[in-house]
Amino acid sequence: MLDKFFTDSRVLSLMKSDTVFEILSLKEENSSKLLAWLLDPKESHGVSNKFALHLLNACADKGKVRFYTSNGGGELNVGKTDCFKNAFVWSEYPVTDCQNGRNGKTCGRIDILLIDAENKLSMVIENKYGSKEHDSQCKTYKKALMQLCRKNPDMKFVFIYLDVQGGACPQKEFYNLSYDAVLDFKAELQSDSIAWRLVDSLEKDVNGIEADEKLVKELNDAYGDELEKYKETFERSNKKEILDTWFKNGDIDVLTYAEYEGVVNDILEFRKHKSKVFAVRHSAEFKDFIARNGLDFSQSDYETKGRLTFSRDCFCNENDDGKWAVYGDIEQGKNGYALKLIYWTNKDDAAMQKKLKSVLNGNNSHSKTYITTTDLTELFKAADLLVKDLDAAEKLI
Repeated sequence: MLDKFFTDSRVLSLMKSDTVFEILSLKEENSSKLLAWLLDPKESHGVSNKFALHLLNACADKGKVRFYTSNGGGELNVGKTDCFKNAFVWSEYPVTDCQNGRNGKTCGRIDILLIDAENKLSMVIENKYGSKEHDSQCKTYKKALMQLCRKNPDMKFVFIYLDVQGGACPQKEFYNLSYDAVLDFKAELQSDSIAWRLVDSLEKDVNGIEADEKLVKELNDAYGDELEKYKETFERSNKKEILDTWFKNGDIDVLTYAEYEGVVNDILEFRKHKSKVFAVRHSAEFKDFIARNGLDFSQSDYETKGRLTFSRDCFCNENDDGKWAVYGDIEQGKNGYALKLIYWTNKDDAAMQKKLKSVLNGNNSHSKTYITTTDLTELFKAADLLVKDLDAAEKLI
């Protein structure tokens, strides 16, 4: 059966590089370089500060964007500002949160930092292109910058979390933007210019991500069981071991596996996690539910736990590394998809336990199940009840 896998046109299409970014292996650091280039008003693209203003407008609510300072914050009127005209751009800026309690110092690197020295305004961008937030990165960045600016409370920061998968940052200070905010800028570029070509190629790469995931799903359905057994026979994972084995034994199978290893791993990783709730994740009902109710969705939980979790900024708990104190959850069970609302506090978090006292029933956590079903229409009818309880919990916060 695996002979068919190695010649399956869907597998071969996943292995081919169709855009310049695939050829160059567009990792997070490389996409950050492209964004930094577009943000730099002094670069050769000729768009000055337009991309920076474009991102601010994507964040704006009624023409205003919130900013933060070491002693509070305020709002920036985007329509009346011409900021970032002479901006400085920095990538991979290392910062350290020096007041991290019993855990000591926490370090991190800000992907992109745009500084308007004249207006003392900075744009902080956490760029996620296929990777996931880890170790409360965004919380570290915000705290570290506030510590640096203790004696300069007029330093203003706008925080942006840019995720190609549409995931959300658990820190309420960050605006959540999908890559649509970047791709929409193509309309403002001169057709066939270098900048237009780069954004156009990026668009093709981004649009291919969801299509590739659907292909991986099809391949898992067709070959998943066999690939599990196949992978067990190959423990070599680095280039030296693979080539050493080839030259010692002349076994072409080891070269074949190495060539297909990336696709095989993608399929098996999908099989382990995403496959459980894939149908819900890509349903029109789920997308409409998230957008209509102003909810943030955790891409990380989908990729690493096979769960769909969602909530709102107001439930980010600073006392618990920005985790949601109240959130919705969809998991696959024996009898279908279970829809739950979960209230969660750390055992030592007296402040949040006090706020949620009426729903925790004397515990540090509580969950409410609304329905278990295989019917997505019924699932999201019940989800309206969950939203009512989420609204009620918001009043407690």
